[in-house]
Amino acid sequence: MASHQDLVTRIQNVGPGVKIKIATPCKGQPDRAIVRITYTTDTEWKGVDALLRQEGFGVAAELVSH
Repeated sequence: MASHQDLVTRIQNVGPGVKIKIATPCKGQPDRAIVRITYTTDTEWKGVDALLRQEGFGVAAELVSH
């Protein structure tokens, strides 16, 4: 995330319900990661989706409604 701080900031600025976390999807493989992005509204989802279609983190990203 440190190398993509600008993208993190733009995603967080999509709306107040948007949060970003790093998760490790596979036990025993600490070098693998997934970016978990939570959102609360359809508008936030659309905004985050649009940003990720233009630029990514280089690892899998998961969008989760909360």
